Amino acid sequence: MNEGTNIPDSPTLGRDTCLEGGIGKYPYKRGSHLVLVVENILYADESGHEGSPFCVMAGYIGRPRVWDSFGQSWSSILWNSTGGEPFHAVRFFKRPKGQAAVLSHSPYKDWSRAEVRGFLDKLIYSIRRRDLVPIGCTVDVNAFTVLSEDDKRWLTGGLFHKRRKTWFRQGSPGRPYFVALNFIVGIALKQTPVGTTLHFVFDRQKAAEQRALETFEEIKAYLPAEHARKIGEVRFADSPKTPQLQAADLLAYLWHCVHIHEEQLNEDQHFEQSYAVQRLVRVKTPHISPLTRALR
Repeated sequence: MNEGTNIPDSPTLGRDTCLEGGIGKYPYKRGSHLVLVVENILYADESGHEGSPFCVMAGYIGRPRVWDSFGQSWSSILWNSTGGEPFHAVRFFKRPKGQAAVLSHSPYKDWSRAEVRGFLDKLIYSIRRRDLVPIGCTVDVNAFTVLSEDDKRWLTGGLFHKRRKTWFRQGSPGRPYFVALNFIVGIALKQTPVGTTLHFVFDRQKAAEQRALETFEEIKAYLPAEHARKIGEVRFADSPKTPQLQAADLLAYLWHCVHIHEEQLNEDQHFEQSYAVQRLVRVKTPHISPLTRALR
């Protein structure tokens, strides 16, 4: 039973539910009613948007309580395995090998194939054992590049005034990152029931942050009110300090690997990536996407 109310604890909402009232959150009342506010958080990261034929943005949606539990588990795995080294997929999968590893400070440099598999198994299990919903999309950068300037403006958030025949919102026609951002926001909102607030957390991108925040305001302005109200706080965080973003980084990197075959990788690196892809993304063969492809 929630203290101070006659409402029993909900097995579905649990303590992730804010009871919001006229002068603040639970236990304050608005008249004789309480307003239930269910909150979810999307942590998302991107992979391959600079110099790559594909731009991927991917992440997970979950309740705050689930994310708290996940963060503790993930941090514990890193502490026990690497002394607390933050996980970054590129540094892990492309760590130096052979003679180059001698001078490397990588905590993974001397690991055997069995140690690598064991580490990946722990990380992936910490994700899959929890109620986290994976979402994301892939943008084919080459397909985007050959589009007309107007099409690129529209896909990156531009709006055209038909009567005046001019763009009153320019979009970002040179940045496929914003195609991925627009799509992942749409996918996330489709996964979010009316009445639920979804907060967005992205890896820090100083060059893109201001435009990304503007994009969210523009999306809210043109959505029906019931869907615009789903959008909560939008912020950027440092991945090395945020385990949840490290999990999103792993998903985005592996989904990017599904689309490309990197010749510079050695046999062990190909094995490790393929193993992780099959365990987490559950895709056995590379797939070339159209302009965008949703993960879910």
